[in-house]
Amino acid sequence: MANNTVATTAQYGTVVTAIGAAKIAACILNGTKINITHAAVGDGGGAYYKPTVEQSALVKECWRGEIAFAKISESDSNMIDVKFIVPAEVGGFTIREAALIDAEGDTIAICNTPDAQKITITDGVSFPLTMIMHIIVTDASVVSFSINPALDTVSRETMETALAEAIKAHNEDPDAHTGLLKFVIGDTQPESGPTLWFDTSGVPSEPTPVLYLDLGPLNGAEVTAEIEGETYDVDNIGVNTTPTEGNYSLDITE
Repeated sequence: MANNTVATTAQYGTVVTAIGAAKIAACILNGTKINITHAAVGDGGGAYYKPTVEQSALVKECWRGEIAFAKISESDSNMIDVKFIVPAEVGGFTIREAALIDAEGDTIAICNTPDAQKITITDGVSFPLTMIMHIIVTDASVVSFSINPALDTVSRETMETALAEAIKAHNEDPDAHTGLLKFVIGDTQPESGPTLWFDTSGVPSEPTPVLYLDLGPLNGAEVTAEIEGETYDVDNIGVNTTPTEGNYSLDITE
């Protein structure tokens, strides 16, 4: 006789509860959404266990709070990554389970976790604990989340990296700072933006004296240059017409 039982060796994972699955199916059928508003953690009653679809609650809930962030996983369009943060002042137990709860108070999904001690200041130290729970559903579009973005925090290193990348992308964008006056040196006329263009297509190959581009009236606009921390008003820009390693030198005079 064939054995249709599928064995699994996974120690940890998330299950959508029976009531959660029923609600999601109803939303797909009726074109509505289920709204998940809270996450909860518990100690599993003091021991490791595997959650089942028949559960309607954690074995022993120790904390419940708002959700900090949720998004569709980049690796699976049916997987939702849900972030919540257990505050620093909460503790005195070991986290072994977590759950997602909807606006009607029903437990939609439950996962078990490796033991994570959540200590408090009475133990000599306290810290917030960030957790990310992955839930796989048949149609992620019918699941919505009530988010409190104020709970979501990032490290200083992450913030500085993201800021540096954003500034780099902005500076490399040809449409950035379209309202600012730009001085362009090259043999191709700029296509857009307020620019002062020095055409190098006719520059002689032999060394020549420094040429000056008269900026002339700029409809009241001011052109300034910063040299060694000092700002100067600029009336003319001199361009050395002999390129050095593909670059042109600028002689900016007041």
